[in-house]
Amino acid sequence: MADNSEINISQSLMKELNDYRLGKSCGLVFVEKYINKNFELFEPSDSMKIGNFFEFLCIGANTKTGKEPQAERTAKGELTAAYKRMEAQSENFKNFIAYHGIKIKSVQEKWIVDGLEGTIDFIGLATRDIKTPNGEVLIEKGEEFICDIKSSGLLSDKFSEYGWHTDKLSEKERLILQPIHYKFLSRLKFGKEYKFLFLIFSTTNEFEYKPLLFNTSEEDMELHKTFIATTAAWLKHYLKKGFKAVPEYMRCKECPLKTNCKSFMAIPEITVFELNTNAVEK
Repeated sequence: MADNSEINISQSLMKELNDYRLGKSCGLVFVEKYINKNFELFEPSDSMKIGNFFEFLCIGANTKTGKEPQAERTAKGELTAAYKRMEAQSENFKNFIAYHGIKIKSVQEKWIVDGLEGTIDFIGLATRDIKTPNGEVLIEKGEEFICDIKSSGLLSDKFSEYGWHTDKLSEKERLILQPIHYKFLSRLKFGKEYKFLFLIFSTTNEFEYKPLLFNTSEEDMELHKTFIATTAAWLKHYLKKGFKAVPEYMRCKECPLKTNCKSFMAIPEITVFELNTNAVEK
């Protein structure tokens, strides 16, 4: 098994290792993804496939395994409705960057520094000041910034773990970790903090999208440094101790490792429920 020094810490690794610590994901899957680097074993979900295809239309980005994303088509060879929507949304993306004078400087640039890594959808260059309608300058002419493209059916959702409504976004750790990590990386790599722009496009219609400039504080950066240190310590611990299977019926059902896995859960575990009528609110 690889030692800690050979594994760069990405924001996705941080999420999955934390899930493993909490019993929410399987250690054997973690090993295959982040230590053995066998990402191609894991079939992306339908929503991930749509997102990959959308990014390809917008910026020519390939999948994590370096392959060109393929669209789902009907028997007649036409794009299915979901992919047609994203084809239309790709035009909205192009209109947005043209309107604001954003030049795509690089695509899928990987930053690796001090044992940390991140792959940027694209680095944007402002060819003129990017302003709010009232004239406030958000990104100055000549400034480079990080831009990340998302596709989601939850642009206005407050309560889902993956909902993008800004009222609750500060509580969505899985969504906000990425911009914090990439902004932190820019500090290490360039000695200055890059701004981070999310472009989030709806998968439920052809017109709705949300540009979101993600700001952070010094406290956020300090908390992230602590999270990185904690992740590195736990990674070292598990590399020495070993990762264990954490079987769960639905997770096991779709797992590509299930054929040879001794811990494969073929049937759901029985849940024991204790009825306590005294605890029922009158």
